[in-house]
Amino acid sequence: MNITRNINVQNPQELVDNCSANETVSSKILGITFKENEIIFEVVQDWSETDDTVLDTIIANLTGQNPKFDLALTYSKRKSDGWEFYNRIRSNFVYLINTGQASGDDEYFIQNKMKDVKANLLSGDWITAKKDLIAVTVEGAFTEQIKTSFLTQIQAYIEANYPQTSW
Repeated sequence: MNITRNINVQNPQELVDNCSANETVSSKILGITFKENEIIFEVVQDWSETDDTVLDTIIANLTGQNPKFDLALTYSKRKSDGWEFYNRIRSNFVYLINTGQASGDDEYFIQNKMKDVKANLLSGDWITAKKDLIAVTVEGAFTEQIKTSFLTQIQAYIEANYPQTSW
């Protein structure tokens, strides 16, 4: 079984030595492969959450970074960005209603079509939001132009904020 950490270690041998010296994980790590900004650990099948925590602590002690904590911060930002994106969309619809360019029924129809996309954006899951948006059928007030505009904006965010291997 392999586990991956997206992190760069200045001294790979020091990581190998620290893993080998640790009573908890030394016998459970079968191999370590270093790639650019990525470390792949080949581990035993019964690798546990405790082993994961110990490994992350070893990495954090060497690098000053904790991969899981850094990822949690990333999702916090993606969640905030999702809220801002959705708020801009909602504000635009309200503007169209206020200026007579759309009806409240149109806005309701579009919001209903986009409810899964909205939920994923608000939780910071932009890639899942994109997949859900692709699955939404164009009809009524939810036009191809609206769908394409949302897809373009979401894809641009994904390309700017996710590792390319994710999309």
